[in-house]
Amino acid sequence: MIGTLVALALALAGAPDDPSPVGDYDGSRREMVARLSLGEDGRFRYAVSLGGLDEEADGAWRIADGRVLLTSDPVTRPAIDLVEQAPGPRGRLRVVLDMPQGGDPQFFDVRLDGNRPAMVQMGTEGRDIELSARQPVRVTMTLGLYGLESAVVSVDPAVGAQLRYRFTPNDIDKIELRDAELKRDGDDYVLDRLGQPLRFRRAGK
Repeated sequence: MIGTLVALALALAGAPDDPSPVGDYDGSRREMVARLSLGEDGRFRYAVSLGGLDEEADGAWRIADGRVLLTSDPVTRPAIDLVEQAPGPRGRLRVVLDMPQGGDPQFFDVRLDGNRPAMVQMGTEGRDIELSARQPVRVTMTLGLYGLESAVVSVDPAVGAQLRYRFTPNDIDKIELRDAELKRDGDDYVLDRLGQPLRFRRAGK
């Protein structure tokens, strides 16, 4: 009799039938490793490795209007700063990028915008570029893999220039999520990231 009354009370209270999302999930597939963990303490951890790109996030998860939402902890974006600019040989541009220990400048490119646009890959010892244009050239150091760019510098080919940049990685592999929705699909959860749906299956299934 007591069990019947408890069941009836839960039904009248609208007890949810959906299982708790708490747990560990695996979203890995060919050429990609993906993990997601939703903790009982309301914290989550997300990590994906796809080709040369790694990204991760830690933060808080919550349920609002039946949706599971992820909001990451604040992160400090990486930065490319111009630390030195000096005249150079006429019609020449010398670019150097200071990297933290173990960093590879060859992931970076120098973008030249003007009447002859160009994209030049950085070398381990810097890069010497011939400026064939007569008009000022706009120079930007870029890290395309992360959509990162320096401030634009205008260079007069008649004067030439020597530019030295410094890369500070900060939280380079960390991403910011603001109420990113984990969409329920059966027993799985789907997160839209990297231009595609990432499907996470409960670990062990």
